Amino acid sequence: MMKKRNFLVGLFLGIAIAGGLCFLYLPVMIEKPSFLLGFLACLAIVSLLFISVLIWKRQSSGTNANSKIFVSSFLVLAGLLIVFLLFRLSELFKTREHYQQLHIAQQAELIESIRLSGLVTLMSHVMDKIDDELQNNPKRNLSDETIARIAALSYSFKSHMHTEGDTSSATKLSPERGQLLLMISKMNIDSGTLKKIMGQSSFSGAVMRDADLRNANLTGADLEGADLQGAKLQDADMSDANLRSANLWGANLNKANLTGADLTRADLRWAELNDAGLQRADLYGANITSAQMRRADLSGADLQWADLNGTFMNESILAGANLFRASLKRAQLGKSDLSNAKLTLAILTEATITEANLTGAELTGVFVAEKNWPELLNEWHVTGANEIQSRFKIAEEKSRNPSQYHLEKIKD
Repeated sequence: MMKKRNFLVGLFLGIAIAGGLCFLYLPVMIEKPSFLLGFLACLAIVSLLFISVLIWKRQSSGTNANSKIFVSSFLVLAGLLIVFLLFRLSELFKTREHYQQLHIAQQAELIESIRLSGLVTLMSHVMDKIDDELQNNPKRNLSDETIARIAALSYSFKSHMHTEGDTSSATKLSPERGQLLLMISKMNIDSGTLKKIMGQSSFSGAVMRDADLRNANLTGADLEGADLQGAKLQDADMSDANLRSANLWGANLNKANLTGADLTRADLRWAELNDAGLQRADLYGANITSAQMRRADLSGADLQWADLNGTFMNESILAGANLFRASLKRAQLGKSDLSNAKLTLAILTEATITEANLTGAELTGVFVAEKNWPELLNEWHVTGANEIQSRFKIAEEKSRNPSQYHLEKIKD
């Protein structure tokens, strides 16, 4: 009976081990080293427990304490050895996985470099075609076929994670699109042809840091997410351009035409926008901290939730602009035109508004630093001061910030 039971137990264990080994060699399990390690750990623990029970039962009948201590010590050491081996196996799996990922990345870079080399060759052919057409055409315009080639080439350049020096960008960028746009902008192409190129091509994510684009015609260009940090864009025509989330940090946009441009959530910190035309521009959520916007025309612009802290906006035109929830802390608004502007819940603490025009401005909920702010408007020679004093007052309800007060409408 005992022999029969031992035979059945051995047969069961043999089948279980053989089935487990076959299961581990399945392709799905090989690709999942964490599951493999867990399975091996469970198998080792179950085997150790099974052996320990068998040894303990045999030693329990008439053996001394020293024998039991020896068996217990052996089992503990065996368990520690199994844990150590599993740990080393885990490290080997991690190392192998790391090298596999590295190899895959290297292969991907190799494929991308081969693809880009082919596209660069194609771009060279397209540029040669453009040169030939321009030399034989005094009007400096291009055929529809060449324009279509330029558009196709721009879409062929894929945006990817861009690394410059020791830093990498969190957004996907395309240096090749930047090079293509720079070359086109320097070719003195007819404005009608340029409008067609910009309308059919995509330069989103283009990298043009510190690029010289003075007087460039970029009307209607798709520059969403482009990196134009420190770019020279004086007198450039960027009307109706798509500059959503573009990086224009420190860019020189003096006298640039940005009429109707989409600058939603664009980064314009420390940018120069003196005398720039931004009529009806969309600057929703844009970061314009410490920028220079003297004499800029922002009439009818959307500046909701924009950050204009410390911005120089002296003599700027903001007539009819939407500044809902905009932050204008320490902004310089001397002699600026804010007539009919919507400043609901805007922050004007420490803002300079000397000789500004606030006629017809909506000031409900505006945050200010002075408790007698409405009375100070006369001292600051603000146009429309009497109208504001008759329509608004400092709210009796205190602001959450003890150093701030907010305006409320006077009930009729």
